[in-house]
Amino acid sequence: MASDGLDKELFVTIGATAAFDELLSAVLDPDFQDVATELNFTKMRIQCGKSLEKCKSIISSQPSQLDINVFDFRPQGLNYEMRATTALPGKRHAGVVITHAGAGTVLDAMRMGCHIIVVPNESLLDNHQGEMADELQKQGYVTKGRTSSLSQALRRCVAQIPTRSVNYTWPPSGAGNVTEIVDEMVLREEAMHHRLD
Repeated sequence: MASDGLDKELFVTIGATAAFDELLSAVLDPDFQDVATELNFTKMRIQCGKSLEKCKSIISSQPSQLDINVFDFRPQGLNYEMRATTALPGKRHAGVVITHAGAGTVLDAMRMGCHIIVVPNESLLDNHQGEMADELQKQGYVTKGRTSSLSQALRRCVAQIPTRSVNYTWPPSGAGNVTEIVDEMVLREEAMHHRLD
């Protein structure tokens, strides 16, 4: 627990359609976990898809000061996990959602008032995830991260918590470019889901 006894949670999600082992490796790295502990995080939940057994093996082989919980997928959605990162006075501090750059997940986290680090999956063929993350960061909605420098992104995001507004309305007035990018991402994700079904 933090020095005042309240929890502070990280929630990591890689999504349901594409593997993102680079993100899982980054958050399971002991150096990243040390930074999270230094920033007073107490828990980390990880939605790790098909990499569940691999994640469990890594967690069991290395000690951590964080209480780490992993699961593969929740058909009912991730609302509970995302909500656990929002501040609740007297119960928990504001935490952070670290997510792949899937438009649906990012929008859900924004609607719930989460502080968000968006990590584009650079192994995918197109760069639409990167474009969306860049635009959302430029407009102050998220912190963009990379798997190679996730600790720095976590520090930046936590530093912005006291001043970043998380009361979003979507789409924001005058959004233009960001709305077009997100709409395109949602259409691509829906098409991918249909191909996988």
